[in-house]
Amino acid sequence: MCARRSIKSFPECSQSPQWPNWHGAPLSHGLLRVNNADFQVTEQLGFVPDGDGPHTWLRVRKTGATTPWVSKLLAAHCGVAVREVGFSGLKDRYAITEQWFSVPIPAADPRLAVGPIDTDVSILECAAARRKLRRGTHRSNTFALVIRDVSFASEALAERIDRLRRYGFPNYFGRQRFGRDCSNLDLAERLANGGRARGPKREFAVSAARSFLFNGFTARRVGEGRLLEWRDGDRAILAGSRSHFEVDLDDPALPERTAAGDIHPSATLWGQDGSSLSGAAAELERASIDALDKRHWRTWLEQSRSASMLRPVRVMAGDLTYLYDAEAACLRLEFTLPVGSFATALLAELVDVTDTSIHNRVSSNT
Repeated sequence: MCARRSIKSFPECSQSPQWPNWHGAPLSHGLLRVNNADFQVTEQLGFVPDGDGPHTWLRVRKTGATTPWVSKLLAAHCGVAVREVGFSGLKDRYAITEQWFSVPIPAADPRLAVGPIDTDVSILECAAARRKLRRGTHRSNTFALVIRDVSFASEALAERIDRLRRYGFPNYFGRQRFGRDCSNLDLAERLANGGRARGPKREFAVSAARSFLFNGFTARRVGEGRLLEWRDGDRAILAGSRSHFEVDLDDPALPERTAAGDIHPSATLWGQDGSSLSGAAAELERASIDALDKRHWRTWLEQSRSASMLRPVRVMAGDLTYLYDAEAACLRLEFTLPVGSFATALLAELVDVTDTSIHNRVSSNT
């Protein structure tokens, strides 16, 4: 078993984002999540539940609670096993969030009445469905964030927001993917060197390792000023879908489609199939992994059961609006991101934030 790595070995876990910004240095420092209401997330299914069937999908509002804890609460409330409760995505604990769950009982069951089921958990809506809700089912998340103790030059802020609207931002994985104090990355390092773990712990380590390598590759493209530059062997991902295709560098429509946000360059979430790219693009991926000194991670992930996948290196925020109150030193942001993208990656292009929830955590059963 190898020694525990220092947090300095994994800079993306530090308080200030260390992956390079695309649009320049942050314009201010600020405080994030001074209270739960400062970080609000609403899950958008993107479709209407079936309207009939043996399952019920519940739109639930939670405050200061984790998704797994709410799953346990719903299981106890409905008299079913926790494994029978479904949900689409994990939502932040230190926040007010709305997300969908499913339980295998009819919608007419009185236990599913709209209203509170705990001090900080309420059922907002019920809909009958034919199947259990599975992970990754929803299409997007809408965010309403407040960053406090900030100071901006109004013109600079307006210009930066305009660039984010027009060009998007690097699709980095957020710090939470790597675990508290990089615990998931520490475990990945141990497993890649022959250590053992089972079940969810191993899954978290694999996910963290894949995300770390993706961020490293994306950071290399950003650092070279080539985030949206196409190379031989690159694959384009269609916006709003998982569909992808190998690009033709001679296609005259390629620059226009890229600028419009219709397509994005991609990178591999490493797995048993190796790189999803080819040619010069695949060579750049391997070079970025070598620069991170993570060849042993690549080998370990290729021996895992996880299939390689593609993820766009650029993401566009939908309906991005802002309100800056200079007197209150407060910035309010609202925007929508596709499932799997992190609001903190957008924030890093604007503000060097201190997430106060990390410093103010108290013992809780949630």
